[in-house]
Amino acid sequence: MIEKLTLPRGFKNENFYDHYKNERRGPVKIRLLAMHHLQQGYSLSDVSGFIGDTDHSIKEWVNWYVKGGMPYLQTKSFNRGRKKKLSPDQEAALEGEILKLKAARFNGKVTGNEIRHHIISTWGIHFAIGSVYTVLRRLNLLSLMKGAYKKKRS
Repeated sequence: MIEKLTLPRGFKNENFYDHYKNERRGPVKIRLLAMHHLQQGYSLSDVSGFIGDTDHSIKEWVNWYVKGGMPYLQTKSFNRGRKKKLSPDQEAALEGEILKLKAARFNGKVTGNEIRHHIISTWGIHFAIGSVYTVLRRLNLLSLMKGAYKKKRS
């Protein structure tokens, strides 16, 4: 069964191709090109074949356009990467604990393993040691570390 895609009002008046030519980010270019092809009258299945993405994704992009217009279509996040293991509340609590521990120490330094064990004992969340340092970098606490972790550059 072929599903008919209903395009929103104003869709035909938008100049997707000009936006496509000026866009630098690859995923956004693909979205804009798909919108241009839909605007030209190609079917949903044709467009999905052209760009190598699913019908569902293209429908989602059209919905993004309906929701917020061209700015929303161009700025919608790409949802890359893994979700954070610690919630913002847990990160704030961890920051407070690290600062308390730093104040209690003679040299003010804390090791990554100590933080890792604290996270496991407090929240039961297991981290690789490199991931602990990623959290510390995000919290701007990396300078407090004893022998701060240096990521190998290749």
